[in-house]
Amino acid sequence: EGVLGVLKTKGVQPEWIGVSAEGLEAWWAKSLPAEPSAPSQELTALIDVDGASTDCAILSNDRLLFSHSIAIGHEQLKTSDQAALRWIGELVRLPRILLHEDIKGRIGRGVMTGVTQGLETLVEQLASQWGVTVETKDALAAFVPSPSVQSVAQASRASFAALAGVLAS
Repeated sequence: EGVLGVLKTKGVQPEWIGVSAEGLEAWWAKSLPAEPSAPSQELTALIDVDGASTDCAILSNDRLLFSHSIAIGHEQLKTSDQAALRWIGELVRLPRILLHEDIKGRIGRGVMTGVTQGLETLVEQLASQWGVTVETKDALAAFVPSPSVQSVAQASRASFAALAGVLAS
């Protein structure tokens, strides 16, 4: 609502606003343990795989620094080896992109959420390339959804991480 208010005061009437990066940051905040972690120089890469695209958010001490979108999602990753190679290539280049953007720190943790079923081999490849553990997290686990909501979410083949984050913030 705050973003919409700022845009409206500037005379912009948006038809929609994507919730990917800020929603993903809010989702991460909701997914963290209640005790705050000690400040760190290492960055966290959040990878949110949706049906048709992937959003990646880079956080430092749980605050959003950078976001990157890839026009490859779960459907392409499951059906095209070429798309999977391009997707891995985009994510492997991410640390170099951060350097060019003058973002200090290195990726010390990877977390993948969204539609991750069947992507275990790609998660392993990414972890190997980055040299860090990449864990997968259920996008709705921190929100304790009812079984029917969980069932609908799984059947939809869409990620609800960013939307859940926005609704929780």
